[in-house]
Amino acid sequence: PEEVEPVEPQPLNYWELPQSLRDNLPDFNISVMVYAEQPEDRFLLMEGKRWVEKDSDGGLRLDEIRRDGAVFLYRNYRFLVKG
Repeated sequence: PEEVEPVEPQPLNYWELPQSLRDNLPDFNISVMVYAEQPEDRFLLMEGKRWVEKDSDGGLRLDEIRRDGAVFLYRNYRFLVKG
Protein backbone atom coordinates (compact mmCIF):
# COMPACT_ATOMS: atom_id res chain seq x y z
CA PRO A 1 0.00 0.00 0.00
CA GLU A 2 1.08 3.52 -0.77
CA GLU A 3 1.86 5.80 2.19
CA VAL A 4 -0.29 8.91 2.33
CA GLU A 5 1.14 12.05 3.86
CA PRO A 6 -1.25 13.57 6.43
CA VAL A 7 -2.90 16.78 5.31
CA GLU A 8 -3.19 19.58 7.86
CA PRO A 9 -6.60 21.29 7.74
CA GLN A 10 -6.79 24.88 6.59
CA PRO A 11 -6.79 27.38 9.44
CA LEU A 12 -9.94 29.25 10.35
CA ASN A 13 -10.21 32.91 9.52
CA TYR A 14 -9.78 35.06 12.65
CA TRP A 15 -13.42 36.17 12.38
CA GLU A 16 -14.59 32.53 12.36
CA LEU A 17 -13.26 31.98 15.88
CA PRO A 18 -15.84 31.85 18.67
CA GLN A 19 -16.38 35.31 20.17
CA SER A 20 -15.47 34.02 23.65
CA LEU A 21 -12.09 32.88 22.33
CA ARG A 22 -11.42 36.19 20.54
CA ASP A 23 -12.26 38.03 23.76
CA ASN A 24 -9.56 36.05 25.61
CA LEU A 25 -6.79 36.33 23.03
CA PRO A 26 -3.76 38.32 24.11
CA ASP A 27 -3.21 41.58 22.22
CA PHE A 28 -1.50 41.02 18.92
CA ASN A 29 -1.17 44.18 16.89
CA ILE A 30 1.04 43.28 13.94
CA SER A 31 3.00 46.29 12.66
CA VAL A 32 5.32 44.51 10.17
CA MET A 33 5.04 41.14 8.44
CA VAL A 34 7.84 39.84 6.21
CA TYR A 35 7.35 36.79 4.03
CA ALA A 36 10.34 35.20 2.29
CA GLU A 37 10.81 31.98 0.34
CA GLN A 38 13.22 30.71 3.01
CA PRO A 39 11.32 30.14 6.29
CA GLU A 40 14.27 31.32 8.39
CA ASP A 41 13.98 34.78 6.77
CA ARG A 42 10.30 35.25 7.72
CA PHE A 43 9.33 37.35 10.72
CA LEU A 44 6.80 39.78 12.05
CA LEU A 45 6.77 42.60 14.56
CA MET A 46 3.93 42.29 17.02
CA GLU A 47 3.44 44.40 20.13
CA GLY A 48 7.01 45.71 19.67
CA LYS A 49 8.53 42.22 19.68
CA ARG A 50 10.13 40.34 16.78
CA TRP A 51 8.50 36.95 16.20
CA VAL A 52 9.63 34.07 13.99
CA GLU A 53 7.72 30.90 13.17
CA LYS A 54 7.11 28.68 16.24
CA ASP A 55 7.59 31.54 18.77
CA SER A 56 4.99 31.69 21.53
CA ASP A 57 3.95 33.97 24.36
CA GLY A 58 0.99 33.85 26.74
CA GLY A 59 -0.48 30.75 25.10
CA LEU A 60 -0.39 32.31 21.62
CA ARG A 61 1.95 30.63 19.13
CA LEU A 62 3.00 31.86 15.70
CA ASP A 63 2.72 28.68 13.65
CA GLU A 64 3.54 29.94 10.18
CA ILE A 65 4.00 33.09 8.10
CA ARG A 66 2.42 32.91 4.65
CA ARG A 67 2.16 35.30 1.73
CA ASP A 68 -1.43 36.10 2.74
CA GLY A 69 -0.94 36.42 6.51
CA ALA A 70 0.14 34.75 9.73
CA VAL A 71 -1.21 31.48 11.13
CA PHE A 72 -1.48 31.32 14.92
CA LEU A 73 -2.36 28.59 17.42
CA TYR A 74 -4.32 29.38 20.56
CA ARG A 75 -6.16 26.88 22.78
CA ASN A 76 -6.17 24.22 20.04
CA TYR A 77 -7.56 26.66 17.46
CA ARG A 78 -5.47 27.31 14.36
CA PHE A 79 -6.39 30.59 12.68
CA LEU A 80 -5.17 33.00 10.01
CA VAL A 81 -4.73 36.73 10.49
CA LYS A 82 -4.53 38.25 7.02
CA GLY A 83 -1.67 40.64 6.38
